[in-house]
Amino acid sequence: MMIERDRSIDIIRGLGLICIILAHVNPPFFIFQVRNFDVPLMVCISGFLFGDKNQEFKSIADITSYLWKRFVRLVVPVWAFLTLFYSIQYCFPYLFKVDYTQYPHIILSSYMLMDGFG
Repeated sequence: MMIERDRSIDIIRGLGLICIILAHVNPPFFIFQVRNFDVPLMVCISGFLFGDKNQEFKSIADITSYLWKRFVRLVVPVWAFLTLFYSIQYCFPYLFKVDYTQYPHIILSSYMLMDGFG
């Protein structure tokens, strides 16, 4: 028996993602203000979908396994992108307005996911 996918959740997620993308392309002020609910919306939807799963953590190993899967799925691609970005910037610094490779504290903070480079 196959459970049918709830399309309304997909629509809400799509709206949230569009709003997050809008925030990064400098839209007009009115649109920027209207899209202020994007990240809270995505956090609520993520919590709803996680809570809807029958996920049970019976031991520390279950929690560790879950966190490791999330780490590999979320953090590793960010680190791969940052490595590619900083490598290209190191090899071709004239392509960029700011040479971030001259600021090791920015590189470190971006790898630690504490701050960005932009």
